[in-house]
Amino acid sequence: MDELISAALKLKRILDEHGIGFIVVGSLADYLLGLDSVRPRDVDLLVSRSDAERISGVAREESGVRIVSPMEYRGGDNIRGLYGRILVDTVSVDILANVELRYRGEWLYITYENLIPCTVEVTLTGEISVRVPCPEIQAVADEALGRAERARVLKKLAARPACGKELCQLIITS
Repeated sequence: MDELISAALKLKRILDEHGIGFIVVGSLADYLLGLDSVRPRDVDLLVSRSDAERISGVAREESGVRIVSPMEYRGGDNIRGLYGRILVDTVSVDILANVELRYRGEWLYITYENLIPCTVEVTLTGEISVRVPCPEIQAVADEALGRAERARVLKKLAARPACGKELCQLIITS
């Protein structure tokens, strides 16, 4: 886990220097939201489409960062959108943009821009924090990707105080 946090810290520094906003999603977001049973093996970031294109250039100029898969559209049964992968030191980092998730028979369109209002700040280490989807939204993503137990636990977390933001409620009730 220390390796993942170190990579996330390095990424935060690099992306902040280049003015690239991001949201930590996936299993690391689950872990950071309090699911201690989840053991992330990589870092997943949601960025804007324009920033997704810029990350390739950033990766070329940073020491310890290299492109594994360039950004391209990938489709699947439950998730589709722009996808690329970089390596930060030895940690795999998936970069996502303009994602669609199949949730309860409908496709939800999720972009960095429309998700940012439905995020919460969590601490990585010391005073350094990152944004992750609020528990309600992360539960929707987990459910859409077949991670029912994670979704169930996150829904319990969301019940403590629910985010309540309009977009989150729209997604949850759709």
